[in-house]
Order: sequence, then structure tokens, then C-alpha cells
Amino acid sequence: MKLNQGKSCQTTHMNPSDFMIIVKDGFNQKSIYLERSFYSIGRDRDRDIHLSCQGVSRYHASLMWLNNSYLITDGEPGGGPSKNGVTINGKKIKSKILKSGDKITFCKGAYGEVKAFHFNEKPKKSIASEKTEIESINFIDFKKFNLKNNLTPDLNLMSEHPDLSIRTDSEGRIISFQNSIDKNLPKLSTKHLNKLISECFPVKFSLCILSHYREVEKTQSLETFEYSFTYKNQVLYCEIRISPNENGCQTIFIRNINERKAVEKQLLIKANHDDLTRLPNRNFFMEKTACSVILRQRDERYHFAVIFIDLDRFKIVNDSLGHLAGDRLLIEISSRLKDCLRPQDIVARLGGDEFGILLHDIQTIDDATEVAERIQEKISLPVVLEGREIFPSASIGIAFSNFVYNSVEEIIKDADIAMYQAKYSGRAKYAVFEPEQANQSLEFLRLDSALKRAIERQEFKLLYQPIFEFKTQKLIGLEALIRWSHPQEGLLEPSHFLKHAEDAGLTDLISQLTLQESFRQIKEWESHFGNDLPIFLSINISKCQFFNSDLINLLRNLIEQYQVNASNIKLEITEATLMEDIQIAINIARCLDNLGIKFLIDDFGTGYSSLNYLHDLPIDALKIDQSFISGIEIDGINAGVTIIQSIIGLAHNLGIEVIAEGIECARHVAWLKAFKCDYGQGFYFGKPMTTENVDCLIESNFRACIKAH
Repeated sequence: MKLNQGKSCQTTHMNPSDFMIIVKDGFNQKSIYLERSFYSIGRDRDRDIHLSCQGVSRYHASLMWLNNSYLITDGEPGGGPSKNGVTINGKKIKSKILKSGDKITFCKGAYGEVKAFHFNEKPKKSIASEKTEIESINFIDFKKFNLKNNLTPDLNLMSEHPDLSIRTDSEGRIISFQNSIDKNLPKLSTKHLNKLISECFPVKFSLCILSHYREVEKTQSLETFEYSFTYKNQVLYCEIRISPNENGCQTIFIRNINERKAVEKQLLIKANHDDLTRLPNRNFFMEKTACSVILRQRDERYHFAVIFIDLDRFKIVNDSLGHLAGDRLLIEISSRLKDCLRPQDIVARLGGDEFGILLHDIQTIDDATEVAERIQEKISLPVVLEGREIFPSASIGIAFSNFVYNSVEEIIKDADIAMYQAKYSGRAKYAVFEPEQANQSLEFLRLDSALKRAIERQEFKLLYQPIFEFKTQKLIGLEALIRWSHPQEGLLEPSHFLKHAEDAGLTDLISQLTLQESFRQIKEWESHFGNDLPIFLSINISKCQFFNSDLINLLRNLIEQYQVNASNIKLEITEATLMEDIQIAINIARCLDNLGIKFLIDDFGTGYSSLNYLHDLPIDALKIDQSFISGIEIDGINAGVTIIQSIIGLAHNLGIEVIAEGIECARHVAWLKAFKCDYGQGFYFGKPMTTENVDCLIESNFRACIKAH
């Protein structure tokens, strides 16, 4: 006997006290008065006590009347246990006699509580006294009314029921019903008995029920569907189940699912929108753009455009001012983009600092370029973040539907290529996709993807070029040089990838990898040769990383992590980097000095304008750019030689040592010795080498030092 089909109410031979179980199942709650009988509990709809939570097994547990109480057992009798088990008052059980107050957990979201009550306390309803108040009637017994078909009503003993339950005869007339405790569902009264469903509910709703009603008659199986209609001036979403009964009768269960629909709506919004900016996300944007692609395929008069936007140097804002400032900038940019568009256009955050715009139903490409110009103007307005005024800019790519695209991916790809073309041509620009751009931009994208994979797979490695003292021919230092160990093309020098890495915003990641590996290697050498290493290691720092506010903290953390002697480390910064903002550079250099890290000025002589500031910088050495060294003539008489002599003289007067780069022959060595240059590096002394070769070089140099002393 199934609870949903009703149980006969036995009013005799009852004990002084009886039991009920209050079930909370997700959003629903119901109280079930138990007879002295057997009950199955589970997710199958034919269980006596049906629970819909997904954590409930199809046959989860059983209730059995035993010794004037109920025995609950886990799982199907004679079968296996349930998936999540049965917990009583916090303890898992296989079987247990229930007491009043016991709290049952079937799974997260499905619970029960046992209550005992005296039979006389069980709520009763007086039909005679309440039949004029139709919303108070819970159950109508059709036999008590002198109606023509005199069918036995379907008795349901659940006094609190989430569903409006209606039993109909084969003609669709209401023969019994049970109103729901849900005040938002329609209420039936005695006047509805023996009336057709279509006489009691809206016509469209009734027709929908009747169409499923006929299907149930044919298949004799449960039908479930959803329907919405207006009730009490609000939209009511319902889940409707129609179950077949004997003699052609059927039972209709109507449940209010407005709360479920509200949750689904919120989940849909969350699934289709970005949490930070509240803009639509990539999935939503792709879906709507796909609709425009299909519309264009069907109607050649319809045109649209896709705009891709990438903020320039956004990573610098994140790194220098922090992620919260970066988030505020993204929110501000989102607002500005919306202000540039019509209501029918869509702007979405595609991820990171990238945005996409769908211009719906435009006439020409000029409409799209006007929007791009408006966006450039709006974005470039200053933003105050952390007390500093920032002037944002963006690179914009436009793809127009001037020919029919076969898929959404095609036009998205073209807009992306145009955006990279704009960025490649100097940032803060926009570009319209042209077919001839494809090859160049696809190569750019290919290299971009390859670089990102290289970072993930740790394909970058360090080689080390020795630096020797001219006077003693002794090894005094090494310069760490990064190489890309490309899977197909072999070992690539920085000239093959660093410019692209800068355009793609990847130089910081590569610089961090370089620092991490350099510190690890220094620690290895110190462990082998001692903290008073007879050599230093110089590490190149990019402009972006040098002005990053986290540089000092990063270096401090690396020193603490590897426990290295900071005096064994020198950072190389180009003269051009220093001249980017000399005052900030001086402050950073002093912070480095406080950490015990000195720095070298690389490519010195190419800028020359920084000479006035040399005395303010705690510089350890200048590195003369190799272009001057390669220009030394046999007789040593040219402008380059004059510059070299001037640099060496100036540096020595300031107490700064000089390293000459790019030494390739004995002639270079001879002239530089004559100019009293301190140190040199280049192919003449040794090409960049692996750690194994460096270990041998340091070992021999170490022994030579010991022997000399």
C-alpha cells in the first residue's frame, strides 16, 4: 500500500499514543501520521514516503511497526545499504527502535523528526462547520455528498501536504481533493466536486492537463511536467504530476515551484555573468554572437560587428597598486563601456582584462569604428586608484560581417587577430580585420601560445657567461642568461622571444622564473664552496619588474627562502630603464642596497644622459655596451674608443668599476687593458655555459685562489 495513493484511516484498536514523522525534504516540509504498518522510504516515486533530494537512495530505508513502536532499518530489507546511510541523533545506524524526539538524517537536505502524540490530540476537521470557509478545507470525502457517481474518495492521511492533490474520474470530473498548506496555490471547496477540471482552472492550464491526462490513460504511467499561469495577480510556476489509479481514475498533484524557479534564475544569472563586473561572461557572449551569425546567414541585409578590447599594461597596475586596485579599474572600465553602447548591444567580460562587444544590427563598418573611437576616448579618461592618477588605454580589434561567417568561432578569431594587430602597432589603437592580417597575426598568436606553454612546462633554462679580471685573469663573476629550450627549434636566445613576451605581458613571469632559478643555483654553489663565494652572479631585470612594487619583497623572500649571502647577487638594469623615471630608480636602488644587493648598469653609453645621476646611485659597476667594444680599430683611433676611455675615466673617478662586454679577440683585451678597464666578458673568455661546466670552472678558480695564498 503506497502512501501517495492513501491509506485507510483505522480509528479502532489504537494505542493511547501514536506516531508521526515530520519530513524536511529540500525546500519542502510535511508531517506524516503513521499507522501500524510497513513504510518504504526512498527517491523512487512508488515509495510510501517519497524524498526527492538527490542524496537519497532509490530505496533508502524502511519503517516497521514492532513492539508498540517503529523500527527503522537502513537500506532495502534483504538488500544492500543506502548510499549515504541513516543517522539518528548524529550516529549512523543499521537499525534502531525510534523514540519521540529522534532526529533522522537521510542525506544533506533530507531530514526527519519523530513525534509521539495521544490519539485524541490528532487534529480533526469538521466539514459541516467549515465548508463555507473553502480555504480551510483539507480533505473532502465525496461519499458524504449526494453526487451521482458515488465513487469512493482517495483518502490521504498527510495533514500537511505541499501539493494540491485532486482525484478525477475517467471523464475528468473532480471526485476528491486535498488542499495544500501552500497559501499561494489555488484552494478547492465542496462546490468544485463533480465538476470538470476545465470548469475549475484556466482554459489553457486545463487543456495542458487534459493532454497529459490522455497520455496517462494510454501508458498507465506517471506523467510529470511544468506549467505556469497567473494566479492572484502573480505568475505561479507549478510542477504537475498525473498518476494513474484504478477504474480509469487519475490523481493530479500540483506543487508550487516558484522558489525553485527563483533559485534556478539566480543560478542562470551566475552561470552567465561575471561576479566582479556583473557583465555577461564569455559563455553568454558566445551564445548571443552565435545567434547573430545564424541571423546573418539567413538574411543578407542583417549586419553586425564583434569588438575585442584588451587593456594595455593592466598587469603593471595589478603589480604596482595591488589586485584590489586592479579590480576597481575593471569595474570602472566596465561602466564606461556600457555608457558607449545602445541598449540592444552586448558588452561582456571575456576574462582577465579582456572585453567583448556585440554590435547588433548595424549598417556599415563605420558604425563599428565610431564606437571604437568613442570607447578609446572614454577609456583614456584618468582614474584615481590608491591616491594615484592612472591613464588607461586599450587595444581594440573589430570584425565586421561583410561576408557570411560559417561559425561564431570564425568571427571571434578574426576580432582577436585584429586586436593583436592593434596592440602590435603600438597600443591605444584600434584595427579592423583584413584577410591579409591573418598570417602575421596567426604567427603572433602561435608564438604567444607557445610562450605560455613554455612557462607552464618550465622550458626556460639558464646559462652562465664568465666575467674575468683583466689584471689577474681570475674569474670574478657570472652573468645568468636565459634561453628557451624549444621542443622543435632547440635552444633559442632572448632576441627570438623577449620582444614578443613583452608585448604579450609575459616578461614578469619569465623574470620571476629567472630570479627563482638564480637564487636556487647560488644556494647550491654556496653549499658546495661556502657562503664567501669567490664570485658573484649578475641577474638581468626587465623594466617592468624593476618598477614593480613587489620587487623588493620578492628579493627579500628569496633571500630568506634560500638563505643566501645577498652580497653574492648583483642585478643588471639597463641605462634606458633607469632613465624611465630616475627618481623612482634611485629609491629602488637604495632599497636594494639596504638588502645587501648591489646593481650594475647594463648597456652603458647608449643613453649617456644618466651621467649626472651616477653619484646618487649605489652602483657597483658599469657595463660598457658591446657595440663600442666591437668598434675598436687596430690602431684604437675612433669615436668609440674615445667614448670607452671617457666612461672608464668617469667611473673610476666616482669609485665605480667597469666591465666590458662583447670581447671576442685578443686585440680587444689588449686595448681594454691599456684603457685600465677592470673586467671583461665575451666569447674570448668563454661562451655561456651549463652549470656542470661552471662548477668545473669555479672549482679550478677556487683551487688557484687557495694555491696563490
